[in-house]
Amino acid sequence: MNLTHQVYKTPTGESRSMIQEPVNAFTHRFRLIAAGIFVVAAILYFTALGKTPLRVNAEIRCHDVIANMLERSDYIVPIYNGQPRFHKPPLFYWTVAATSKLVGGFNLTTLRIPPALFALGVLGLILWWGKILGTQREALLAMALLATTYMFVLHARRGSFEMLLTLLCNLSVLLLYLCVQKPSWLTGLGGTLAFGLAFLAKGTPALLYVPLVLFVWLALSHRLRMIFRWQVGTLAVVGILIAISWHLYVIAFRPESRQTIFSELLLPAGVKVGETSSAQHREAFYFYLVNIWRAAFPLSLLIPLTAFHVWHKRGYPPERPERLLVLMVVVPFLVFSSIPMKQDHYLLPAMPALALLSARAIFDVITQCAQLSRKWVTVPVLVTCIILLIASPVVVLGLVLVGDWLRILAVMVGLLCAALGVAGLLALRRAATLNGLGIALIGTALVFWCYFTVIRPVEDGFGSGRLFSDPTYLAQKEAWDQKFERYPLLRKLLDVDRGLKRSKQIQKPVPDEW
Repeated sequence: MNLTHQVYKTPTGESRSMIQEPVNAFTHRFRLIAAGIFVVAAILYFTALGKTPLRVNAEIRCHDVIANMLERSDYIVPIYNGQPRFHKPPLFYWTVAATSKLVGGFNLTTLRIPPALFALGVLGLILWWGKILGTQREALLAMALLATTYMFVLHARRGSFEMLLTLLCNLSVLLLYLCVQKPSWLTGLGGTLAFGLAFLAKGTPALLYVPLVLFVWLALSHRLRMIFRWQVGTLAVVGILIAISWHLYVIAFRPESRQTIFSELLLPAGVKVGETSSAQHREAFYFYLVNIWRAAFPLSLLIPLTAFHVWHKRGYPPERPERLLVLMVVVPFLVFSSIPMKQDHYLLPAMPALALLSARAIFDVITQCAQLSRKWVTVPVLVTCIILLIASPVVVLGLVLVGDWLRILAVMVGLLCAALGVAGLLALRRAATLNGLGIALIGTALVFWCYFTVIRPVEDGFGSGRLFSDPTYLAQKEAWDQKFERYPLLRKLLDVDRGLKRSKQIQKPVPDEW
């Protein structure tokens, strides 16, 4: 694959790339930093994974469906509340069931191990894209940006379909891109297999992230005739058969489920056929424009820079892989914004492409390969560092009041958080923007670790109502009552009152942490 490099002349007259590096120059330092990002991500995703009680309906349903599968040894028809549930294909259920069989038991940890592993797999795909793009530094930065994005961390720790869908959709697009650039049956079959499995993971969203994106990309590249080749048709048939294999089986052997399956497939487009069992998350067309800033923090702070960068590059030339990455973000965003059903996580499969584009935009600014102001980068870093300083006392209070940490340990963590914020600001002052960004991302990872491993389990425990029947809480009930009396805001933040109402609706206990 031929790549166009922007070059500059060294003092010796040697031409070197300003934003790209040799594809095979995987230095020791690169591997060390990549390994470090994987380690930090693993700590962030796996620590206390089974400690957080079930609260989100999607995770509750997955838990109950898988428990029923394992109990009945029937892995074809999902059962929820005694009724068949066909609104999601069973691939995610199968991965959790296999994990549970492997470790010898099913509980909250085994429910959440597969998504955490899938998240690490997505980070690995970022490295693969970096090799395709011909750069190491941008791949590392994109990994760090994605690994610390709130939405990504949240779903890496949640036992639901989203991370599996994200991994398979991105793998499929990557392999099919390689197949287009250099035709190969093996690569093509790998891409179609990944698409088929992506559809088996969650159904119709896979159509938006793989076939639709590739169709638009080929059309804009004036290569749409490729889809009429017999090889492409063969691969398409294979992919479709894999995608609908479970649906065909259920329709053939469970005739009473046909209307339910059709209605669930059409529901994301706002078409309701009969009664459905899915939640209908109807939102305004501007839903993502408002919610993306919170859901994708801190990556979202770079969206203005990335948008300006893509505009400056005129969407990239058709032959560049960056054009495909742009479409992986823009096409799903436009489609999901236009349909009635919306949730934050619908855009999760687009986050890897957004991280890669943001990393490329950042290096364009830092290396001055484009006429962009460095403020496009310094302002997001500045905002993140200020948030770290504000979060420092909040972290201390959370660890002490919610996590019952020793005050000295909580203060040390809070001081570390503040120190990272200050270090990031000092780096900006020295014009070391990239160092400041790296420090800010480390601080963000620290804050997220404190939240998801210490505070979130208690928050979801109270909010779900499940903590009220926990023996540990009952033994400390008087202490909690004193905290709530002294700090009324704490009671509100932990959603205690709503949890009290929901506690009456809980019919069965949740397995303890594995």
